[in-house]
Amino acid sequence: MRSILFTLSLAMAVPAFSTTAALADNHSCNQLRQTVINTSPATLRNRPWAALSCNGVSEIHLLLLTAHNNRVSAQIDATFRREGLIR
Repeated sequence: MRSILFTLSLAMAVPAFSTTAALADNHSCNQLRQTVINTSPATLRNRPWAALSCNGVSEIHLLLLTAHNNRVSAQIDATFRREGLIR
C-alpha cells in the first residue's frame, strides 16, 4: 500500500516541477539577453537586442552554445530578420 501511495504522489509531483522550472519571467529573460550580448561577436553589438523576444534570445543563446563555425553571425542575423527587427 505504501509503494502505491508513494508512486501516485511522485507521479503527481513530477509534472509540477517541470512546469515551474519552464516558466521564464522578465528578469531571467533580461539576464539571458545580457549573457547573449556579452558572448556574441563584437560585430553584432549594434543590433536591437532590447527589442528581441525571449524566444529569440533563447534561440541565439542556443546558437552561441552549439555553433562551431564561421556562420554564427549570419545565423544570428537570420534570427533578427525572422523577428522583423532588421532587413
